[in-house]
Amino acid sequence: GLAASAMWALLPVVAKAEFGSAAGYGVLLGCVGAGSVAGATVMPRLRERYGPDGVAWRGAAGIALMVASLAVSRYFVVSCVAMLGAGIAWLNVMSQFNIAAQATPPAPLRARALAMYLLVFQGALAAGAGLWGAVASQWGAAAALLAAAALLAASAGAARLWWPLPKA
Repeated sequence: GLAASAMWALLPVVAKAEFGSAAGYGVLLGCVGAGSVAGATVMPRLRERYGPDGVAWRGAAGIALMVASLAVSRYFVVSCVAMLGAGIAWLNVMSQFNIAAQATPPAPLRARALAMYLLVFQGALAAGAGLWGAVASQWGAAAALLAAAALLAASAGAARLWWPLPKA
């Protein structure tokens, strides 16, 4: 959540600075949405092939690549493709996390566990937005996005090695 929030927090900044309009932001956000729909169609096959853990770390690595692409892209079409890929990856990662959060706790504690999961995740998004906004203010949006992409890539690698998701 913390590193991935850079994409959500800085997408309007990148759209305005690089492409000059709110319409550009709308199109980029629409590409994330279209990617999410596409991601839903391939998710069952990905989950069957790689398992929940494999889908999650590959998706996190994919988000890292798409965020880095957004940081360096100066072409609207390239940014649209990156956001399409980010939507596919985001949906797959979040679905695996949501499944794990629902399937892991015992039934009597499930509602409390989901509440805590959502609280922590949404809090990390909010804190990350502030963090990446501050980094962007100091060093620019591209630098903030690249730093977030590096953190995402490192966390994907760490998750693959040390924090597997439960089989649900």
